[in-house]
Amino acid sequence: MQEAAEIDALEMSYANHPEYQQLWGLGVVHAARAYALLSHRDSQAGGDGDISPGQGTVVALIDTGIDLGHWELSNAVALPLRGIVPAVLAVTAAAREGRIPSHGTSVSGVVAARRDETLPPGAEHLAASQIHGVAWGVRLEMTGINIPDPDPSIGVYEQPTVNSLLGIGEGTIVPILRTALHSEPDLLNLSISINGLVENYSAEELRRVFGSRSLERFAQAGRTDKTLIVVAAGNANNEPCEPGSRNCSGNDTIPARNHIVATSPEIVAGLPVRFPALRGHFTAVVAVDGDGEVADFSNRCGIAAHWCIAAPGGDGVEPGMPLLYYGPGDFGEPGIRGYHRAQGTSFAAPFVSGGLAVLRHWFRDQLSPEELLSRLFETAAVEPDRVAGGAQCPEHLDTDGDLRACELSSALGRGLMDLDAATAPQGELSTGGSRVGSGVPVDSSFVHAGMALGDAMTRAFAGREVAVFDSLGAPFWTGLDGFSRAAPTELLWQRLYQPVEHSPALADTADGVALGLLPIGRQDSHLSLAAGGLHLSWTARQFSMAAFSTLDGGRTDVGGVKLAWRAADTPLGITAGWLHERRSLLRSTAAGAFGRLSAHTLYSGLGGHIAAGDWQLEVNTELGAVIAAAEPGLLDEISTLYTSAFSLAATRRLGAHSRLQLRVSQPLRVERGRAALRVPTGRTRTARVLHETVQAPLAPSGRQIDFSAAWLGASAQSGQLAVDIRYTHEPGHNASAAAAFSVLATWRVSF
Repeated sequence: MQEAAEIDALEMSYANHPEYQQLWGLGVVHAARAYALLSHRDSQAGGDGDISPGQGTVVALIDTGIDLGHWELSNAVALPLRGIVPAVLAVTAAAREGRIPSHGTSVSGVVAARRDETLPPGAEHLAASQIHGVAWGVRLEMTGINIPDPDPSIGVYEQPTVNSLLGIGEGTIVPILRTALHSEPDLLNLSISINGLVENYSAEELRRVFGSRSLERFAQAGRTDKTLIVVAAGNANNEPCEPGSRNCSGNDTIPARNHIVATSPEIVAGLPVRFPALRGHFTAVVAVDGDGEVADFSNRCGIAAHWCIAAPGGDGVEPGMPLLYYGPGDFGEPGIRGYHRAQGTSFAAPFVSGGLAVLRHWFRDQLSPEELLSRLFETAAVEPDRVAGGAQCPEHLDTDGDLRACELSSALGRGLMDLDAATAPQGELSTGGSRVGSGVPVDSSFVHAGMALGDAMTRAFAGREVAVFDSLGAPFWTGLDGFSRAAPTELLWQRLYQPVEHSPALADTADGVALGLLPIGRQDSHLSLAAGGLHLSWTARQFSMAAFSTLDGGRTDVGGVKLAWRAADTPLGITAGWLHERRSLLRSTAAGAFGRLSAHTLYSGLGGHIAAGDWQLEVNTELGAVIAAAEPGLLDEISTLYTSAFSLAATRRLGAHSRLQLRVSQPLRVERGRAALRVPTGRTRTARVLHETVQAPLAPSGRQIDFSAAWLGASAQSGQLAVDIRYTHEPGHNASAAAAFSVLATWRVSF
């Protein structure tokens, strides 16, 4: 609960930052939650919590270039780059000189605009417009290309023929992709498109257009860790069109009065529809407004819904999305830097690229690229299309094979990207076996230490991480100590039974056969492991033998035998015993990922009592050896444990029905031994779980010593009154535990 409160506070801090609120799309995709989780994890690891989301990820862009002089991007670009020029990486003089707006600078800022960048002198008036990107810790690589602005005198959307598109693949796309993918970046952002809705072209036609080499580049055949390719779906919806042309709604003779219904992405973004080799590492991105509704200008996902996701891109009306700017000023002067507003799927795509970089950072780069993209798909917020009664869901909107209901949206495909959901565990968490998915549920995994182990297990677990995995195979890290519970201290009520009882040595009973229960409340003997159990004993002269077993059949199922012998006319006797714990180890229990514990304990003891004037002195000491076993699990190996317990008591009768007892005792304690744990620490991109071996000494840090004074008085008329005053040093065998003082009283009436 404390950690949750800390994360909530961090989330509010990020969400209330002026730059976060300025780029309103960050709130739409719940980016603040992801930042808070990263910051909290950094603080827990000893850092200052000042994180740079996306750190370690390289995002390549194919666009018009990037203004290297913009203060928001000055430290974001990975250098050197091919074709770099002073101040601006671009291919045309107009772009380099800032005589036209730099589309690539605006796109780059959505991904990587730095947080809390200092404004240059003279630009202080721009402070209210500052933004930060989705993943301001990434590094950028830009491949500059010339993207001519559309001729405003035409203003009509055209779906080109295959013949008119020939040459753009082998002649243009291949060289661009070769340059952009040469360094094998983690992500490639394409905020560019080629007119033509993918639904209107067959695979054969598109293969002619793009050529086999460019498609092979997109497919990245043979690469284990493929570059994720994020492509803007296009802004064709509601564009003017010629009446009678494909996807044109309306039949007015004036094109401006007709509009395109863009029911699928443009052909580049929609390529996975026709080429299965691109599926898994390729996604189209449509734009939504501040309410999460598809923007009026944005293409829809349509038949590409399986490989399409939505992200903020504009309101559909001005002023649109706040972005970085490099280009002409209000009066046409070139080279002006600052901020402006625009809209388009061009800016929705870098939201997704930045989101994937944040996920890569959060999961410590342990998910494969395909798993990252799949996770973004699976956790997106989607409202599936509804199916009319008696109708079937179209196959392109179905994921489970049951066409009675749709799982995807024709407008938003997989849905709206949600970084809160994507960074949170999905489904049941499990520990790792040898591979992701082979573990057991976390909820049923624990180690509860018995008192003999004290704080040994919690100390061994403290400060260590363990990786657990959600239903999508993603790793999450939590403290190993969350699976351990410290040993319970002695329950006070247990001492109310017989505060001045004698040693549990069964040889003190009279000759013959006896049936009874082992005493509850005594911790200074190995027989405390079977406290409350039924025992059947046989005694003859100085020798006794007993068999015992617990009755509850619960988590501490214990049985065993005990032998005791004392020579005639001697104050001392010896004991020996064997206990078999079928589901525990010195009353410590484990389950789930930790396997199940069991143990055989052999112990021996020396004890007796003598009279010293009016006092009866009693001493008992025991030493044991424990052979433990654990079923396969995180507890990989347990050595032989060596144990001890002792008590020293002096009792004096004060009358016919009362007595006083002074006692010093040590409850059962592990003196030496260790366990080895095989702890999952993460995973590889191929879903193999990584482990490390943790050595856990099982001797506790302290030694509990109890000093007690007890008085018992009784009469036939008033019953029996007992008072026990006790001082406990290092309770629970914990050296850091504060000493405890207690006073107990009980009154017992028999009838």
